[in-house]
Amino acid sequence: MKQIGCKKCGHKLILGTAWITEIEPDSEPYESGVEEEIDTIDCDVCFCLHYCPKCKIIHDLWDDDRDHLIGNV
Repeated sequence: MKQIGCKKCGHKLILGTAWITEIEPDSEPYESGVEEEIDTIDCDVCFCLHYCPKCKIIHDLWDDDRDHLIGNV
């Protein structure tokens, strides 16, 4: 298995994953004190990332389909 290193310091990166099943929007999205009735959004998405604990930098962020790279530092 190939070890991936930080582009800035060379430290070993951590592979992290997060599974999101629902998103609960803010009840005050536009103006403080003005609450709106907003339904919870159901979803099923897995995000993955490469993170350097030494530099505290996220190097890559992508969804469960590696072809959809969201961010790259």
